Amino acid sequence: MDTLPPFTIIVFTEHHPAGLERLLAALSRGEIESRAQVIVLDPDGRPDRRAAASAHGADYLVPDPPHRPAAWNQGVARAVAGRLAFTDDDAVPQTGWLAAFSVALDKGLVFAGGPDRVPAGAPLFLRSLDYVLTAPLGSGGVRAGGAGGRAYYPRHWNMAVDRQALLEVGGFDHTVTESWEQELAQRLRRRGLAVGFAPAAAVSHERETTPVAFVYRNIALARERARRPGTHFFYALPAVALVALGLSVLAGLIHPVLFRIPLVGAAGYGLLLAAAGVHAAVSRRDPPLAVVVPLFIATHHVSHATGYLKGLLDRLRAARPLSV
Repeated sequence: MDTLPPFTIIVFTEHHPAGLERLLAALSRGEIESRAQVIVLDPDGRPDRRAAASAHGADYLVPDPPHRPAAWNQGVARAVAGRLAFTDDDAVPQTGWLAAFSVALDKGLVFAGGPDRVPAGAPLFLRSLDYVLTAPLGSGGVRAGGAGGRAYYPRHWNMAVDRQALLEVGGFDHTVTESWEQELAQRLRRRGLAVGFAPAAAVSHERETTPVAFVYRNIALARERARRPGTHFFYALPAVALVALGLSVLAGLIHPVLFRIPLVGAAGYGLLLAAAGVHAAVSRRDPPLAVVVPLFIATHHVSHATGYLKGLLDRLRAARPLSV
């Protein structure tokens, strides 16, 4: 009889130990999770995190180097199961989490991710961000299986992968500065392997961010996406729209009649933002979202476009031959 656990759960911890304790307690209550090997990766080597891992029977590892993708690879090397699930200490998997990932991998996916939701009672900014990152107008719905699944990629606090497939493509690329999940998804797809969405594999995710931090991280993520070849065109759309708007404004300066083009475009975009705000307020039963969501969708688009254009400039500079 096969005594190996069905999954190895790899947890990267970098927040307050209470979050790790809450996560490990949730895993120990799960029907499948309780039989899984759990590996806690602690880049700081904190005694309180070690104690929390030990109390719940989890393996504990201080990775060297501590960089997240390199740490993940060290966790993968210690894993005993053929399937790996990844989460963070600021997430709490919901009931049936690994069972849902099992179904997704059984159907042919080798890399899958599930949805995340902010906990009840979260601040207005985080409730708005939760909608923006999953709505079609905000991010194309890529965190909810949108864009036909083609642009979807898992997020590191809620994803699962076939261990053999991961090893065959060389594991996580620790030289990538951001968006390691997307980079891995691209390599797997280039080999003809399936990456997709597991809608029932949900986690409650306590994002620790602010509006300013969100903008800077969004710029960094988009910049990294643009630096790499083969990025899906979907991610370039905000940059294309920003460039098109700039060109239409210049055209309006050349001939006043042409200034109607950006005005019509801006009006149409404004109506879409307003509709998204109404949809957020109604679907989430949260009236303040009607005002805040349009602002954050616009901020999301502009910051992503800015980062993407920066990444393209980085690629152009790298491709330009050095003068002698």
